[in-house]
Amino acid sequence: MNATHVFFVAEAEYLRGCGHEVLEIGLVRVRAIRQHNPAECRARGARRTGYSCLVLPRGAALVDWLAALPPRERDRAFEERYGIGTAPGTPPGEDMIGYVPSGVAPVVRAVLDAPITSADTVLVLGAGLGKAMVLIEALGGARVRGVEIQPDLAARCLARGLDVTCADAREVDPGDASVVYMYLPCTGDALRVVADRIAARCVCALGVDLPGRKARPSAAFWLSIYDAAPRPRAALDLGANAEAVAEER
Repeated sequence: MNATHVFFVAEAEYLRGCGHEVLEIGLVRVRAIRQHNPAECRARGARRTGYSCLVLPRGAALVDWLAALPPRERDRAFEERYGIGTAPGTPPGEDMIGYVPSGVAPVVRAVLDAPITSADTVLVLGAGLGKAMVLIEALGGARVRGVEIQPDLAARCLARGLDVTCADAREVDPGDASVVYMYLPCTGDALRVVADRIAARCVCALGVDLPGRKARPSAAFWLSIYDAAPRPRAALDLGANAEAVAEER
């Protein structure tokens, strides 16, 4: 009997204890044996996703793994381990910016400073290949969904089990999102339209100033946080290494 899921570390250890084979090499196949119990796996947070399995350290464990790497190697290592891949940076249209993945450090800074916790639902505008989505979810436990205008990039996210809609950010309703994350998905008139649509949300913006809004004072170079109405908060402890990993270099 075969099972194909995404598991976090706790679930992977549980499956090993049940006799399953789990390989921690980025995107991998999980071969389940007869003891496999789908109901128990679902109860422990497994999510179906094609023919692959992604085993992620979470929270402080992920921060500690990143901290053990030289700063210049963290982005490459994260992308390789979690199968982020590469894509052309060709702009998909007027005022639109081509694919450029977020850096690990500013994403960790956003999760720390916003903060982004398990009480939040995060909308990532310009999901790309899902790097920021995976990192935000693994760090803070938030529910994360993304919007990506380029069909090929959106399809690659969907193939890896990520909640991504292929759509234009200018036309997206933020819905139940309490936080919007964006890394310069657009400029000019397009950015003004997007800014209007997310005006009532807390926004973590990299590399861009939102028209008509004042960012929270911060020493961060790439990241600007725009506060909105009060939102639910949950505890967030990313451990002693979090500030070092979040430092922009």
